[in-house]
Amino acid sequence: MRNNVSLKWNIRWRFTNSKNKRVYYEQVASFIRKEFERGNYPEGYRMPSIRKLARYLGISIYQVETAYANLISSNEVLYTDGNMGTFMFENKTIKESSLVNEKGILAKLPFHTQNLFIPNTAQKLNIITLGSTYPYGPLETLKKLKDGYLLKDSKGLKAPGQYLFPEVFRTLKQRNLLSSDQQLCIVPSGKALYTVLESLIRPGAIVVSVSPEDVLAIETFFHLHIHSLFTGADEEGMLLESLDAICRKHPVQAVFLRPVLDFMGFSCLSSERINRLIRLAERYKFWILMMDEDHEFSSFCLLRINDLMNSGYMIYISNLSKLCRVFHEIGLVAGPVDFIAALKKNSKKHFIGWDRYMERSIVSLYSSPAIKSDINKINIKCNSGSYALNTIFHNYFIQDSQLVIPKAGTFALVFFRPAIASLMVEPLRKTELYCQEENSLYRVGKPLDVLRISLCITNWKILESVFQNIKDSITQQVSLFDHGSVRTVNWNVP
Repeated sequence: MRNNVSLKWNIRWRFTNSKNKRVYYEQVASFIRKEFERGNYPEGYRMPSIRKLARYLGISIYQVETAYANLISSNEVLYTDGNMGTFMFENKTIKESSLVNEKGILAKLPFHTQNLFIPNTAQKLNIITLGSTYPYGPLETLKKLKDGYLLKDSKGLKAPGQYLFPEVFRTLKQRNLLSSDQQLCIVPSGKALYTVLESLIRPGAIVVSVSPEDVLAIETFFHLHIHSLFTGADEEGMLLESLDAICRKHPVQAVFLRPVLDFMGFSCLSSERINRLIRLAERYKFWILMMDEDHEFSSFCLLRINDLMNSGYMIYISNLSKLCRVFHEIGLVAGPVDFIAALKKNSKKHFIGWDRYMERSIVSLYSSPAIKSDINKINIKCNSGSYALNTIFHNYFIQDSQLVIPKAGTFALVFFRPAIASLMVEPLRKTELYCQEENSLYRVGKPLDVLRISLCITNWKILESVFQNIKDSITQQVSLFDHGSVRTVNWNVP
């Protein structure tokens, strides 16, 4: 009996002893929340019976019963389905998820758009036109839009007061920022890539990417038990000869790309490679996943990506905007209508517990007529940041380190040779525009060989201090030659 729970649900819980009995059921509820958040669901999403779990944990039935009841009554994580038992929220979406996972890309693309949109080569692919590439039906009325985006629990019951940003969709449509909600989904808390892969790729399948240095992608693959293979890249992007060779040997389900290869030097996919990639997708039946973290500032090379969007094989993932920190927490996913419909159901759990503050912030900021002015201001700030960073780097770094500043975008990279202790860049995590995208490679206690630095930060003196410490550390490890005197940074030069 004790092993039965563990076999059907991968849990290893250790309780903190307490004389206060309330602590035990609070710990049970906390453990269940954590397993839910990391995607560790019990078999069939069905929770163990109260009696079985209590016996396995060695606590009273009352403690488990109270934990279950609290989570169910607060409409959080768990719900009951009549006499069928207690389930996690994923239970009602498992059918759609299984449909994607089982059929996937093995024989054909189940969500491949058949009626291809005629490419518009003059169209820029950014937030202003995101979503207009795929075919769509008549726009829904506002009433239908609100009803459609009212959150429902796994039993189909409406959760009072919980909306999936209906006002946001209305605002974006009125400002012609997107054509239809039918080909776009919002996923909060940086879970866009995770949710897309979870819905699309079955565990044990193969996804091809450019390099293992893309830590954010590789970690997501690992958590979902997805195998990854790498092609390498040159100045024109992914090496498609290598991709072709991989596809001949392995059943590839998806190819993961970024429009700008930030971790190997900034370069864009050439038009020729875009066309070849589409032909390979048609031949081997794989999805093309495009992760774009700087779409507002990278339009110089995004025109070519329209061909990928128009092919129907591509799913486009980005954050809502780089203009404000609140936007960093929201992911956008655009793709074929049928896939987006399934994704919305699968991503519903991520909206549970969102307050209206986030929604109001988005509406007010995106309703601002000064949005284009904000983009221009940030571009000016990035130019100033590029100058300051370049000056600091040449003041403090040795020949074996390398600085890469993008032609467009809001972050730069520093390659450390040799790698440095991650603790040395800890102060950078306290800068005012710190976010996951700029520091995704940071891991406490592990060597750091690549650091992404936001060009929007203004306190460059912190960065200068950090670089000085890094240089002092590297100097103790490497034989240096004299680079000359250190220049003084003129912080007022744009």
